[in-house]
Amino acid sequence: MSTITPESIPGLYTVGRTTGTTEDLKGLSFATACPPDVGPRTRLIAVCGITDDIDQASPMEDGWFFSDFYLFHYLFSHLHGPTPSQIWMTSEKPEDLVRKYREYAHGDPEGERRVVLDENMLPGIEQSRSLCVVSRNDLLERFLSTLREQSLLAKNENQHLVVLIFGHGDERTFGVALGGDEPNLKIEDVKRALQPGTPVILFMTSCYSGGWIVQPNAMTYKYINAPESLEQDQTHIAIEGLQETAEIDQDPTYISFARSIYDSYKRLDHFADKHKIHFSAQDDQWALHFKRRSGNYGSKGSDRHGTGTSLLGMVRKRSKVKYAARYYFHSANPGQDNEAPNIALHGKLMRLLNGKEKFSDEELDDIFETLRYRLDALAQADEVATIMGVANEAFNAYSFNPVIRKLRSNPQFLFVRLPYLLSLLCIIAGVVWLLLLPLDEYARRTYISENALLPGQVHAYFSGSEQNIFRGYKRELEGLLNSGDQEDQKGKDNELTPVYATRISDQIQSILRAAGLKVATQKYKYTSSGITHEGQNVYAIIHAPRGDATEAIVLVAAWKTADGELNLNGVSLALTLARYFKRGSNLLAMHCGEGGWSLWSKDIIFLFPPDSKSGTQAWIDAYHDMQPSSVQPLPLKSGALQGGLVIEYPFDHRFESLHIVYDGVNGQLPNLDLFNTAISITGGQMGIGTSLQEMWEHDDSYEKRLQTILRGMVKQGFGHATGAHSSFMPYHIDAITLQTKGDGWQDEMALGRTVESLCRSLNNLLEHLHQSFFFYLLMHTNRFVSIGTYLPSAMLIAGNFTIMAIALWMRTGYYMNAQATSTTKEEGPQDKKSPVDRATNTEKNGELNDTNLKELSSPGSVLERQLALPLTLVIGLHLLGLVPLFIFNNIHHKYYTTATYTCLGAGVILPLIVSAILNHGFTSPPTTQQYFLTKSFSLLLLGLFLSTLATLNFSLSFMVGLLCAPLSFVKHINTQTKAALRYPIAILGLLTLNVLSPPAVLIGACWYSGVSVETVLTQAAFGWNIWGMWTQDRVFFETWPTGFGPEFRGLARRSG
Repeated sequence: MSTITPESIPGLYTVGRTTGTTEDLKGLSFATACPPDVGPRTRLIAVCGITDDIDQASPMEDGWFFSDFYLFHYLFSHLHGPTPSQIWMTSEKPEDLVRKYREYAHGDPEGERRVVLDENMLPGIEQSRSLCVVSRNDLLERFLSTLREQSLLAKNENQHLVVLIFGHGDERTFGVALGGDEPNLKIEDVKRALQPGTPVILFMTSCYSGGWIVQPNAMTYKYINAPESLEQDQTHIAIEGLQETAEIDQDPTYISFARSIYDSYKRLDHFADKHKIHFSAQDDQWALHFKRRSGNYGSKGSDRHGTGTSLLGMVRKRSKVKYAARYYFHSANPGQDNEAPNIALHGKLMRLLNGKEKFSDEELDDIFETLRYRLDALAQADEVATIMGVANEAFNAYSFNPVIRKLRSNPQFLFVRLPYLLSLLCIIAGVVWLLLLPLDEYARRTYISENALLPGQVHAYFSGSEQNIFRGYKRELEGLLNSGDQEDQKGKDNELTPVYATRISDQIQSILRAAGLKVATQKYKYTSSGITHEGQNVYAIIHAPRGDATEAIVLVAAWKTADGELNLNGVSLALTLARYFKRGSNLLAMHCGEGGWSLWSKDIIFLFPPDSKSGTQAWIDAYHDMQPSSVQPLPLKSGALQGGLVIEYPFDHRFESLHIVYDGVNGQLPNLDLFNTAISITGGQMGIGTSLQEMWEHDDSYEKRLQTILRGMVKQGFGHATGAHSSFMPYHIDAITLQTKGDGWQDEMALGRTVESLCRSLNNLLEHLHQSFFFYLLMHTNRFVSIGTYLPSAMLIAGNFTIMAIALWMRTGYYMNAQATSTTKEEGPQDKKSPVDRATNTEKNGELNDTNLKELSSPGSVLERQLALPLTLVIGLHLLGLVPLFIFNNIHHKYYTTATYTCLGAGVILPLIVSAILNHGFTSPPTTQQYFLTKSFSLLLLGLFLSTLATLNFSLSFMVGLLCAPLSFVKHINTQTKAALRYPIAILGLLTLNVLSPPAVLIGACWYSGVSVETVLTQAAFGWNIWGMWTQDRVFFETWPTGFGPEFRGLARRSG
């Protein structure tokens, strides 16, 4: 906004809100928000004082000054010919600004803006030959000398001078910074440069881009007794020519006018006080010296007062304000006002138009006055642009409105093609994201977060004579294995008979009691898939001399490993360690006495289950009192378990390396600090090689890293237990399994020292492991990816289902959001159909083309969505998943293969039956809208399940999402397709969907891996019944039913 006198605008007959000739307005000074009139008698000089010294010219910093500068240059430069002179001065080359910041835009940051400087506009700037680039140090001097020269020429030739200054102002001195941060342009400098009597219009910028504010002519601190409203005397806004501050202070009419401006400004802009714009006569030096007044307009006060707007009734007023608001919102002119008033005003206007708020009579007056002022300013801007010959299309080219209108007018692209493209993009991006994870830019080196662990900082004493103890225990156990009839010793599937298992259990108890440990047993019995799993766990506890039995560490040595091998060396080593931890070595006994070790602060529990599948699970369930009735409670307990180690040493020869197994049930993982501690001790302290995910020859290449990640994802996705350690994960107990691999020179003593050092590190813990990651993907022993890096890949794949579901929902509302419009004056009986019937018939082929849309579309027409059938169908399908979930977890294992193929056949027959019922069992078949809604709800639930699952089991979410990805792109067969092609394509589509069903995928995976379906399903049922594995629940109850929706729709449309 600027203060302009009519004398400076020759030939302009409509100024502000007053209509008349220039002579009628002589002596009047008023504020305007439009640029000044630049004509044949106007000289123009502009300067931008902002520099790019420390990236100050960035659009995110002070670049809005350049936006203002180049906006006016764009508006006025085309008139360089008619004007005597135009000089635009800056210290920064426009090509440098474009090269560094690409483009500058002008307008409201919250709304539509216009590009005023970019690469395409550089030729026009150069062609205007009005831009002058001056060095920063010379900018002030060159501006003042040019101002002096142009002022003299304007006075001699009876011309007007328009001065535009863009730069930061100083609150204390009111100076403006040109070419630096110092406010070096003073009022006195400009006053000396201007020739007396030269007509000058001065423009200054405010805080926000797109808004123009200049000090009002005067204000005084003595305005308390002044009139409250400008409406009391709108005519007396002009006074005699005043040149002294004292005269301004004493004029009550002008004081009233100035105060009204200030009050209105504060009402419109909540940030008015923060703009540092002064309204006192003492501070108004610019206006005092460079805005002139002459004459008194009071003689025409009566006529002027009569031109004011009369107060309207409330109804008419509200209607008029609404009309003005709609007209205002539909305007598309550049150069909007300050940001803060726009936000406040637009909020009021939207609430007014929506009828959400009732405004009082006074509030409507205020809103209308603001709208009228802005509309006047916009109209003047249009008129100025027309007079100057500025083409509005140049600005509209940068508008987003045409793009939005084009999208809205093309629903076929917006609601059909675009969602498919976005879904495909999400799937590709998710897969690519996963493939990028092995790169160094995304992977991180492992590190230990818990400093209390101190891995490898203690000396391990397990050696020497303990090897003889190990051999003695091993011979005792071998004697039991070799005694008696072999047929009586082992049962089916290489499992020990109950009688023989009892002998081994008794022998282990005897050894532990002889070592001085407290020993207890626990019997358990599980039944799954018709197979009974029973046995007896033996466990012993070493109570810490320095502890209070509130924390404990578990060492597990199962009689059978996870692979079903005899763990003779592992059990013997665990018994040796139990004796060693209790009594200590000879060296420590000399210092600590026969009382044993004095360093343990946590109890040590040694657990010897008969197998790694059920025994450990029975013990840990009973430890937390969560066991079923077929499992005995524990007679002996200790404190909270802080960690667990499982020893597997199934062969007699020496080993080469240790394979660390860490995957738990349902994809749960131990704290990464435990894994890193094991790697640090085995590799750093003991010099033993380590591996993971059965990657025996890992060369740290991209291929090996990716292979390691994928192997880990497969195990975590299946959710089954990978060892005895997996049973501890659901109880938030971090545990790993140490498996000996290869044939090398490492013996049982090296493994014993490794276990001792690990126990010593866990013994140092002051609290449960919590500082490191619980969600991660390992690609090497020293490289991992955290959840924040890999999670987006699964979320992107899950997001594609949500995108397609929303698109289908929108299609049901948009395509059927219409009613028929009469194309002829008379309709036959066959044309008299309801809007619903017409929309349904038009969509009979599945998609609405442009012709159908034109026939159906009618402004404001709405078709209600029919949700009952789609919701019932989707809920019923998901509940139907409980049937295979129950069958596969409860029938006998010998029927698993038959049940799998039966389930696969049901997946083919069930859609046919349901489609026949839907089309012939009801009076009217389901509409296209209902099929769209069915698929929408199915995909929405699938996306919801997978997004939630990704935070718990990323691998399962990713694999299921990738497997179900084709469901987003399944489309029905158009009934206009020839029958010879329609039926084979429909059958092929049905077979394709069934190939992607869980039974078909299971059969294919078993065939590829060489494992029988019965074995896999037996293990899965065992996991469901005993481990608490919920992979089947996610497959049968949440994922599998989603595939039936597209099948029903395609078959129904084909048969319909």
